[in-house]
Amino acid sequence: MGEEDEVTHASAGNDHSKVEAKLVLFRTQRNVFERHITNLHDKVNSDGDKEDARVLECRLQILDSHYRQLCQIQTQIENLQSTDTARASQEELFIAAKVKIMALLQAKRRPSAPPMAESSFINTTMTAGAAHHNRLPKLKLPSFDGKYATFKRFKSTFANLIHNDPYIATIDKFNYLLNCLSGPALEVVQSFQITEDNYSKALERLDARYDNDVLIFLDCISSLFALPTMTQPEATTLQKLVDNASAIRGSLLSIGSAEEIMNNIMIHILLSKVDAQTKAKYNEQQGFDKLSSWEDCCNTLNRRCQYLESQGDHQSDQRGAKPKVKQASTSKTFVTTNANCVYCNSPSHYISSCNKFKELSLQQRIDYVRKAGICFNCLRKTHCMKECQSKSRCKICQSVHHTLLHNFTQGANLRMPVSTAPSKVQDSNNAMPQSSALLVSRTIKKGIIPTAIVQIRDKFGQLHLVRALLDSCSEISFITEETAKLLQLERRRVQQEVSGIAGIRQKISHNVFATLKSRCSEFEWSSTFSVIKKICANQPQETIDTSEWCLPPGITLADPQFYLSTKVDILINTMGFFEAMREGKYNLGPNMPCLLNSAYGWIVGGSIGSADISKAQQCNVVQEASSLEQLVKKFWEVEDCITKPAKFTDEEQMCEEHFVNTVRVQQDGRKASF
Repeated sequence: MGEEDEVTHASAGNDHSKVEAKLVLFRTQRNVFERHITNLHDKVNSDGDKEDARVLECRLQILDSHYRQLCQIQTQIENLQSTDTARASQEELFIAAKVKIMALLQAKRRPSAPPMAESSFINTTMTAGAAHHNRLPKLKLPSFDGKYATFKRFKSTFANLIHNDPYIATIDKFNYLLNCLSGPALEVVQSFQITEDNYSKALERLDARYDNDVLIFLDCISSLFALPTMTQPEATTLQKLVDNASAIRGSLLSIGSAEEIMNNIMIHILLSKVDAQTKAKYNEQQGFDKLSSWEDCCNTLNRRCQYLESQGDHQSDQRGAKPKVKQASTSKTFVTTNANCVYCNSPSHYISSCNKFKELSLQQRIDYVRKAGICFNCLRKTHCMKECQSKSRCKICQSVHHTLLHNFTQGANLRMPVSTAPSKVQDSNNAMPQSSALLVSRTIKKGIIPTAIVQIRDKFGQLHLVRALLDSCSEISFITEETAKLLQLERRRVQQEVSGIAGIRQKISHNVFATLKSRCSEFEWSSTFSVIKKICANQPQETIDTSEWCLPPGITLADPQFYLSTKVDILINTMGFFEAMREGKYNLGPNMPCLLNSAYGWIVGGSIGSADISKAQQCNVVQEASSLEQLVKKFWEVEDCITKPAKFTDEEQMCEEHFVNTVRVQQDGRKASF
């Protein structure tokens, strides 16, 4: 037993000697790393103000590396000797050195930025830096496309994720910035060379371009009025609408007061009611360095009003000073102070509104006009038809005579007015000249052409609501002159010719580039639009009764008022049409249109039952008719291609014989009765 005790005692002595040897080795290594950290701290205290930020970043990485190894060694010592208390002094030494380096980096690179990495001490431990970030889910980098309202949010998010991170090199930050930008925002900084020095310049350029409280405020106002309209009672849609409005209100209150918000909403509504030129003049006079007040808006518009009044008086004086000009002298023949009917001598109306004159037969009206020497076109007694300056034409055949003098026996079933029937003839003097060509077809179906209410960006990036016609057959997109002026889009002169039905051609002299945005999604589409005076007539041609329609609940219509006959501002070509289409189709029933899902919402299109064949149907041709006679002649040539039936009924035979005996085709192609 004595020998065994001696062996055990000797073994324990050997283990103790090994532990002591390890402790000596670990303490020596610990002293080395403590000395490295102390020297680094002293170096930063003495020369840190003179060193470059990149040198300080390297020293910060070296400090983290020394401390990680020191922590590993201290852990080994504590495993062998649990009473060791050196860790506390090591932590204090490391913290003092790191705080000093971070303070110097903050002063050199971001004087106004908060201290980096002070939110958690985990970044300073063995698993600091990349190990800490690996435990968190990856955040998606923000994007910015040039919308003023989203710039501050983008700026804050980019600064927290990229700009304020000391472990990302400056050149990488620049590349991250370029990847986050798109559209007009990318064009602002795209000209900079990707260097470390240009990174700060690019940020300053973005701030100068988009960090404008006035433009952000106006963009929020426009977004408020661009919120989609609910068509069906639905909790999700209502909650989304309330959330968006609340977010916009919060953004507005962060920039201006409640009074300023009210004033600018009033200004926005007022400017939406004025003409395009007045709105453009108002925007040109704004400095965009402070929010507009109601008083300034009223003063600016009052000066505009005074200018227009002075221009009107000046032009009147000029017309009075030059009575010998032919245009001025002929225009005097159309000026009258009191209405006077030349047929019944009533002072309360003109002959075109005279019920007694309308009660006469067509031949009696024609005979009276010839005998009284009245103009066949405008029914005025001051001139003959050759000298008539009125642009009004017959609303039935578009020829140079008054509608009350139109002979309905000449193919009346083929050429009818678009908006009136023969029994409801209007005064042609009140009719506006048409810029669309009409081609009548005997169809038994009426149809709806798809339309959508979309947002379009103006010169300043603000969004406006316009009504778009989605044409899957057009190769070119169009925009009306009125809309282009309202948006103040930059025009580019071109020499372009477009053709439509029957090869009718028209020259296009200007193009604009515009971006459309959906009201109900993030979809955007940019294209070149040809500027034209008028795209087509109101769509649909007449208001449609949808009271008995059963629309599916929970859908967002691209045009909530598709059934109202209103004007069209832009036309989207076939590329834009199919690019916006999405999966989804809903049929409303037989003889009813269908709903197609698109990025702009659900569009409505298709047939809507039987149509009255006595009414004219319209084929919209984008063209300004330079020669009305040639255009009508082409239509007659198309009509001449109609073949006769193989056998007439008794009534048809009588009509055919009457037509052959009473109608002749003149040399100019017109058909006249005798």
